[in-house]
This record gives sequence, structure tokens and C-alpha cells, in this order.
Amino acid sequence: VSAGLFDLVFECQPFAAGQMQTEIYTLADCGQTVSVQFGGTAETPCHVTITNAGEVYAPYIRLRHLHQDGETEVITLPLGLLPGDILELDSDKYEISLNREALYDRYSAQYLWLRPGSNQLTYEDDADSRRLTLELSYRPNYV
Repeated sequence: VSAGLFDLVFECQPFAAGQMQTEIYTLADCGQTVSVQFGGTAETPCHVTITNAGEVYAPYIRLRHLHQDGETEVITLPLGLLPGDILELDSDKYEISLNREALYDRYSAQYLWLRPGSNQLTYEDDADSRRLTLELSYRPNYV
């Protein structure tokens, strides 16, 4: 019998989840930033819904996600939103849809996962003016 040292790495899935939380923001300016304070102890998938509630075409969508550790992720979708359009990014199911029509065969996207602490989300597009609703739904995860 021989003995040796080795590394054993455990990757734990969250073992507890909090109540579903939904935050709704109205966006009127390109570059507008919203702050999400996430109280879980493990990153969590986020369901993002962007609704064009205005009367102006938004030619592309970009969300910048700045984590409190300084890391930035950018989600860019080369599609536009007509007035009334609803874009959904579901990080839990890795699905993207426009007006309830699946787009995963036409577009790929990086998905939004909130990390514990401060999460800064900045919305950008090329429209001169806009009136959008940004809805974030997530369930805090705990490890």
C-alpha cells in the first residue's frame, strides 16, 4: 500500500435559495447605470427583461456589468427594439427571446449572473432618446 498527497477540488452548487426578487428600473438615458446590491453568498442567474416603452427604435442593446471586484462583462446584442418590443435574457435556462420568440438559433449572448455585493449595470444603445423598462428577477443563492 502506497500513500501520497493529492488535491481534491469540490465545486459546490448552492444549497439554499432565497425568495425570488424583482427590481424594475426606467431608463431614459444612454449610459444610465443602475446598482443592484445582491446579498447572496454565491453568484446567481438573472432573468433580464428589457421593454421598449417609448416611441423610438433602439438599434442595438448593450449591457455593461461591473462587479465590485472590478471585473466587467459586456453583453451586446446586434438587434434593435421597436416600440413595444420585449427582449428577455434568461441566464438560468440560457435562453434569449424577442417578443416571446426564441432567438438562440440567431444570436448568442453572454448571460447575466449577479455576484455577491454590488453589481453595476449600464445600458447603452444608439438611439437619440429612449424610454425603456429594465426588469431584473433573481433568487439569492447561498453556499
